[in-house]
Amino acid sequence: MKNTPQRYSINPAQAPEKGYLGIILGGMDIEYNSNSSLFTAEQLIYNDATTGKKYMFYNAPASTGFSSAKFLNGIEDDNIISTNIGMNLLNIGFWTKVGFFSLDINFKTSMNMSVSKGLFAFMLDGMDETGAPSSYNFGMRSTMASYLETALGFSRPINEEWSVGGKLKFYNGLAAYDLNYDNINATLSGDKWLITTQGTVDVAMSGATFEVDEKGTVNSDGNYPVDGVKNDGFKPSGFGLGVDLGVEYKPKALEDLTLSFAVNDLGFINWSKSNVISADSKGTFEHDGFENILNNNNDGKSVKDQISDMGDDLKDVFLPYEAESRSMSTGLTTKVHLGGEYDFFQKRLTLGLLSSTYINEIRTIQEITTAATYTPAKWFSLTGSYSWVNSGFKTFGWALSLNPNSGSRFFIASDYMIGNINPQGLPISGKNMNLSMGISIVLGANKNNIEAFKF
Repeated sequence: MKNTPQRYSINPAQAPEKGYLGIILGGMDIEYNSNSSLFTAEQLIYNDATTGKKYMFYNAPASTGFSSAKFLNGIEDDNIISTNIGMNLLNIGFWTKVGFFSLDINFKTSMNMSVSKGLFAFMLDGMDETGAPSSYNFGMRSTMASYLETALGFSRPINEEWSVGGKLKFYNGLAAYDLNYDNINATLSGDKWLITTQGTVDVAMSGATFEVDEKGTVNSDGNYPVDGVKNDGFKPSGFGLGVDLGVEYKPKALEDLTLSFAVNDLGFINWSKSNVISADSKGTFEHDGFENILNNNNDGKSVKDQISDMGDDLKDVFLPYEAESRSMSTGLTTKVHLGGEYDFFQKRLTLGLLSSTYINEIRTIQEITTAATYTPAKWFSLTGSYSWVNSGFKTFGWALSLNPNSGSRFFIASDYMIGNINPQGLPISGKNMNLSMGISIVLGANKNNIEAFKF
């Protein structure tokens, strides 16, 4: 939507016609997306029509219609989920005789998780019924970064057709972790079970230390990396730089056409090594059967004790051991936007097409969104959209903008709407959702009243 601070946040060349001020509620973004149906209710929960009982996939009986082959065919080789949360603490933008200036201070958190299909094949299929060796290779990774972002922006028209803009961003890293088990191998046969693991854990946080047992194992009784880390709280422990760059073109020959291109969050955060703690996991689990199964005397361990020992040994293979701290750098999710829009009926109707690519350490997401915006009055706009690549031809969106010449502006939008969720809050079939909203106060001079700064 035109003339909103949110549009300027996507492309710094597209500054609104008037300035703005937003504090705390100036903008908020929540986004969840996945490339796989693994994280939906229809893939995880199965219903027995006869009894009415619901089962999770790992213990669903055949009466629910569940089968290992059907489940595995319904997920990706690499199943990825991403969550991004952003909250605007302060944003201000204003026109001067040389262009449009802006200052933004935001709190952001980004989380990503990747799980291989091989893990679920291992869980569901296990050992071949004939006792023949069954081999599995899989991995998993989880990353998180929380940081404060301070952005200084500038935008200006350079002639009647072209406008350019950019933002210089400073990042204060608050906390991050990278848990990466990239090589897990399991071979199961009638004679022997053999499992090997290889992984790393890096945590960046002010004053962070691992909670370890006498063996140096990180928090063997809890859930790492969160429960296994002591820290001084959310304090700056890393620093980074980034840029946003944008350009807008309005050809004279087609005055109702607007083309735009932007790159956002091209940057990184380096974490101070003194605030980084590291752990490694590299182990082998081997089991060749139980001993003295029929022996009821006390001259050896019972089967129950042997099962308990086996569980402890298997757990130890995955638990990390404290290691020397490593240097740590977090790449941000870089966004590339290429768009075009055309105005009809004296700008009352606008049709647009936007290609978006999101690139981070775990995955690359591509999306194409078509949109139609109806503007019956200059202060009111309503948009409907449809996204049809990453969303699998299932996602409708909408946006509402109240944009008066003075007073307060209000904006709310969702590119990915989830139609149905189950009682546990899981989407039934949708893989993506987002919500963006903001309130700001109109400030300053109007862009159209300032001509002196143009070349």
